[in-house]
Amino acid sequence: MPTTELRDVDPHAAVESLRAALAEVGIVFPSLGVDFANPDLKLVELGRVRADVAERLAEALRRGGRDQWQRGKSGTLVIDTKTDKIGYVMGHAGPYVQLRPPGGGREWDADPDVIRQTTDTEVLRARVTEMNRAERLG
Repeated sequence: MPTTELRDVDPHAAVESLRAALAEVGIVFPSLGVDFANPDLKLVELGRVRADVAERLAEALRRGGRDQWQRGKSGTLVIDTKTDKIGYVMGHAGPYVQLRPPGGGREWDADPDVIRQTTDTEVLRARVTEMNRAERLG
């Protein structure tokens, strides 16, 4: 059975890191904080959450790595399958991913569950669109 090496992690930093990660998937733990009862143990108090919040957390954990590309880092090129539009991930607003078309234009919000990675052909098409737009604008 593999052993897990304990790392010396600041519990305050761990709380903030977890709070930010949960916020990225739209989850809030109202009671999240450092447990001050035994400072030497460096415990994090997760607190209680409603059943629907626990279920959303479970779903986010199940998606695991898949959610990374779906939500995407800024600059990632994706396809919004609901609108059949290609766009760069510009950021996140609540549960939505904000996308901008190649070559510029108005951003739109997309459900992260309906975006997918682009194929090489789609990336090439987007790059050509950007180059054409840049040439027109001079």
